Amino acid sequence: MEQVTAKPQGWIGVDLDGTLAEYIGDMSYIGKPILPMLNRVKKWIANGREVRIFTARAGDEASCEQIRIWLRNVGLPELPITNKKDFSMVALWDDRAVQVICNTGEVVMPPYNRGDNIQKTREGWRAAGVSQEQFLAGVDQLLGGEPERTPPAAG
Repeated sequence: MEQVTAKPQGWIGVDLDGTLAEYIGDMSYIGKPILPMLNRVKKWIANGREVRIFTARAGDEASCEQIRIWLRNVGLPELPITNKKDFSMVALWDDRAVQVICNTGEVVMPPYNRGDNIQKTREGWRAAGVSQEQFLAGVDQLLGGEPERTPPAAG
């Protein structure tokens, strides 16, 4: 008999600056969409997941209106905008977060720092014995979506 796993309830928080949109340090401007993350958010929404924009900009109504316009311009529906998490949040995608194992304080993956280069980050994935693709496939399965497929490099 096939086992069916229910999708987790709750919402997914997605940071704006540096995660969903390119960040250049100017808070009066929202950068170009980061396509892998934009596509991931669109997939979650298509799968019926609740997604909220999780940003420090949420405290300012003018900034929230700017975000709503940006969301429409990149093909996303109006999403809730917040800077508060609650017990219904099942995941937070953020360029500054460091994940720890519950009740231990142990870091799950080596943290990425803005000063690090991408090679150093990739070395951290290899040292952990998992590829980024494997990790994302597990996260997508946990969140009830299909794993992302990375097309093979042209060669």
